[in-house]
Amino acid sequence: MGMSACSWCVVGLAILTNASAATAQTKLAWDENAGSIVLGYAVTVDGVRTDYGVSPVGLTGLCGCSIPVPFSGGNHTLVVSAYNLWGEAKSASLSVGPRASAGGPYAGQQGISLVVNGGGSQAPTGSIIRYTWQWGDGSSVTSSSSPTASHTFVNAGTFNLTLTITDNAGATDSSSAAATITSSGSPPPALPAPFRPAGPISPATRACTAACWVSG
Repeated sequence: MGMSACSWCVVGLAILTNASAATAQTKLAWDENAGSIVLGYAVTVDGVRTDYGVSPVGLTGLCGCSIPVPFSGGNHTLVVSAYNLWGEAKSASLSVGPRASAGGPYAGQQGISLVVNGGGSQAPTGSIIRYTWQWGDGSSVTSSSSPTASHTFVNAGTFNLTLTITDNAGATDSSSAAATITSSGSPPPALPAPFRPAGPISPATRACTAACWVSG
């Protein structure tokens, strides 16, 4: 079968991370059309092509193919191609890089610390080294290696928070979330004025405290 009849030799391009291994390993994995005649595979990363031959093929001799990702972190575009004597067919491109998730929406109260969480952010081929939060109220940013942060808003209102993550290769991505901050509360209502009779005080009135309510 020639490559001209193999428009989808490579299917299911994906990034897989084996987090259960003693040393986590990230792989670029793909499969092939079972009817294809393939003599080898090449992987192109950001325009640079590397020929892997048949080394990505599994022990069964069937594809279920994978290679260790040849980089750590950063933004990259990947294409896997399969070839035989008639030519070469390419997969659709796969873009990988850090992806920020600011969480939310958040709700809090003026003058009370609001906790935010960017733990949904990902760096599938590397690691996140910095989380930077902009609070949308003109205050200074908060930057740390932790996905959680806190901030106290001085004023009530709705604020646009922006989380920017940075991975180990210096690649960044940003995500926004709304924070609705309510006022700290209205002042307590005034107590009624004490009862001050204009005339002589009767025994019944004398027994009444200042909090009594007199009608009529």
